[in-house]
Amino acid sequence: TKRVCPTTGKRFYDLNRNPIVSPYTGEVVTLDTGKRSMIAADAEDKANAAKAKKDESDDVDLLDDDDVEVEIDDDTVLEDEDDDNVSLDDDQYSLKLLGNVVATGKIPLTGVVCVPPDKSRSRIFTAAASFSHPTVPPGAKLISTDRVAEVRAAGGRIVSASQLVAGHLQSIVHEFGHELLTRDATRKLIDEVKRNSPTVVDELIPDVLRLSEVQQVLRNLLREGVPIRQLPLILEALGDYAPENRDTATLTELVRKRLARTISARYRDNAGLLHVVTLDPQLEDLLSNAATGAVFSASEKLTFQAMLRKTMERLVAENRPPILLTKSDLRLAVLRLARAVVPGVVVIGQDEVAQG
Repeated sequence: TKRVCPTTGKRFYDLNRNPIVSPYTGEVVTLDTGKRSMIAADAEDKANAAKAKKDESDDVDLLDDDDVEVEIDDDTVLEDEDDDNVSLDDDQYSLKLLGNVVATGKIPLTGVVCVPPDKSRSRIFTAAASFSHPTVPPGAKLISTDRVAEVRAAGGRIVSASQLVAGHLQSIVHEFGHELLTRDATRKLIDEVKRNSPTVVDELIPDVLRLSEVQQVLRNLLREGVPIRQLPLILEALGDYAPENRDTATLTELVRKRLARTISARYRDNAGLLHVVTLDPQLEDLLSNAATGAVFSASEKLTFQAMLRKTMERLVAENRPPILLTKSDLRLAVLRLARAVVPGVVVIGQDEVAQG
């Protein structure tokens, strides 16, 4: 639940702790169940937001506090007059995107979560209760707080309640981030680029592409987890390709090639290696024929999806992201087929793998 520090007036989440202690002053916070103090804090938050200066860097944040909300419900949560208010248990929280609940989760009220090292047979892990959460692997355990030192000595990793919520929030932002990129948000990003690189913007908008078309390309990138912080480079690529083709799906694929180093770097391991699955050449030929008008039968589609599911399960079992590498001109077609059977699959075109 979001609280207000009585000394600083700053907001913080109590993570269901009792007593509630302000992280800013260390003082115990006395609860005020009335709405007056919360309304005052909301007003102060809005006033502070209005005074905040724009970030001069290229890293433009697409999220506002009101866009994504984290709620951990208890008896002191203020009543909401909306009819669709969600009732949560003491150990539950909900994540909201633009006012709609998009995910829920649980945090431990007693004990802490730990992730054992691979293939560990230490009794401290095997005897502990299992704990399930979207941000930790299937083998995560719940242990008592007095055994934290033992867990670390045995090579385990402790995951705090705040880390669970923050990690879950981050994954939701990645999944739904494209929905936050409104037309106005796109305009603000473009205006920020124009301050430092006016030519790249003036050559593109509005004579070559409309703002709505640029927005669609950026949304396509975000939908697949491709960052758009290199916006000047993206706009340059659009300026190069859009005069010949204004189809936003095609333009997205061309921009991805320009962002090859960024895309491939996101999935390399600590040794710089990219672990991928490739398609059988005959299957790629079959998909190529289908893309040019040949019939891709229902049975062939099911066979492809069954093979893909089995192959991707092998990568997931090795705790690696499910990445499929294919010919660049087939990437979109493969992505549509793969997503139906492997949620979260990443499909990379061969032209998107940067060397070195």
